[in-house]
Amino acid sequence: MAAAAKTLDAAAARLDQRTSEAQARVGAVGDIDAQLAAIDARARGDKVPPPTAFKPDAGPEAAAAFAKTLTELRHQSQADQATIEKIAGTGFKDERIQRLRHWAGVERQRQIDESANAAIQSMEGYLRIALEKADFLANTDPTSADDRANRLLGADQREQTLKTLDAGRAAVETAKALDQGLERKDAPDRAAQAAKLQQARDRFEEKYQAALALSRMPPAGIKDDTYAVIAKETLANPSYKVGPIRRLVVNSQQVQRKEKKEADIRATGATTATATIYHWVWDEYQVATAESVGDRFYIFFNTLKFFHAGAPTTPTNRWVLSDRFQADQILEANIDK
Repeated sequence: MAAAAKTLDAAAARLDQRTSEAQARVGAVGDIDAQLAAIDARARGDKVPPPTAFKPDAGPEAAAAFAKTLTELRHQSQADQATIEKIAGTGFKDERIQRLRHWAGVERQRQIDESANAAIQSMEGYLRIALEKADFLANTDPTSADDRANRLLGADQREQTLKTLDAGRAAVETAKALDQGLERKDAPDRAAQAAKLQQARDRFEEKYQAALALSRMPPAGIKDDTYAVIAKETLANPSYKVGPIRRLVVNSQQVQRKEKKEADIRATGATTATATIYHWVWDEYQVATAESVGDRFYIFFNTLKFFHAGAPTTPTNRWVLSDRFQADQILEANIDK
């Protein structure tokens, strides 16, 4: 009996010691219930901005605020995870521990990463447009007629190019704010990007001015003045909204005779149909005009047609404007050169 009592006393002492140690560990952690309640409240109340919340053109302040929210949530989630692990290490039993461990360690981190990665991809994609434009312009030659027409002097090309490059330069500042706010370690060299876009803008202005100095009306083709008179009379039709014309050049080498046939097939019954054949025959030539658009002058190319035959709605036996497009800008001083 004495031995048994001694064994029980020893067991009780060990239990008391473990209980004391557990209580000490719990005590060292602090008010566990209050901490779990606070973490649970954050899990239910704190919302991660969705991936669609970031707008790359919103500016540095908006980017900084977006990134700050994500970073603060990330740091808080990491702190909550550390607290949960410390509580779990005490042996304290509570159903909230496993649930909040998954929330802080997995789910919340996943949401933050998803929004941060989406913002980064959106920002880089937005910037890529301007950076690729800079590369495109670097390979632009103002002495090339094609480049002058398609890259430098076309309608609104200068405005659109400068708009793209300026948007890119502003986007670099937004990207800097996003990088800093998200604490990115692998961000691109934003200073190099800004320098590239500024250089592209400066060089574009130089190439634009060089191209403008080289812009000329196309050489004359048909020498018969009759076709210049026909063109002026045709383009004077108010319904075409042409002009005022500063100069007109017949740039076609000859008047071309063209024709086309087309069938209009319509069902007249379950197994029958009628076909109407239309036959167009026309003469065609092109003239270039120099016209003012606002405070600038542009070259327009105008295709004139004279239909000898056609469909019932075809305007026949008179010259009409068939097609027209705006081409290169030209200095007024160069129009007559």
